[in-house]
Amino acid sequence: MTTASVLDRARALTAEANRVREGAAAEDNAKRVLTQAESLSSALEQLRRLVEAARALHELGGDVDAGRVDDGREKFSKLAADGLPSVQAITAARRNVETVLQRVQSALTQAWSQWTRERIAELPVQRLSVLSAADQRTERTTLNDLKKLAKIESPHAREIASFATGHAGLRTALEDLREPDPELERLLSRLSQRVTLDVLSDADIALLREYGLADQIELHRRGL
Repeated sequence: MTTASVLDRARALTAEANRVREGAAAEDNAKRVLTQAESLSSALEQLRRLVEAARALHELGGDVDAGRVDDGREKFSKLAADGLPSVQAITAARRNVETVLQRVQSALTQAWSQWTRERIAELPVQRLSVLSAADQRTERTTLNDLKKLAKIESPHAREIASFATGHAGLRTALEDLREPDPELERLLSRLSQRVTLDVLSDADIALLREYGLADQIELHRRGL
């Protein structure tokens, strides 16, 4: 083997080694990009859900001030236009999305808390007392469900829709009912305990009849 052939062989081996190293470096870089891309994808999915919820609440009258939600998107799109983006570019994009994510979540939480508090406060729940026992149980269950939904920190769009539907149904059930007389409320409170007929006056019975509640009261004779 001549000196020239040995030199050529060495050059070939060096080139092959460089190619292998470059390939390994490219593969390692691709893995890092993939890891960051998965984190970015997860953050974008969370942001999509929050934006969807914010829009749903806004359509119902909620005051959601989330600001811009596409910060960094255009810059990242330009960096990624020529192929696989760098780890630095995709990491910066993820951080931008996470910043927006925190802002939207904070705005949604605040708006949801205020909106649900106002909606529950506007319900004339004092009228529940003039409903039948069965209807009271049904509507109080709805009211409790609304209060549970209101406690959710970052609601999904479907939970916002569920609150709106339940609230509308309860409002409809209560809006045509008479405001209960304070005396009626005190009487119903007394009747929630065991009482005897002699403690009820004619005025008490007339009040029950006036509100259509007399047929909800049962009398039983002791010992029978």
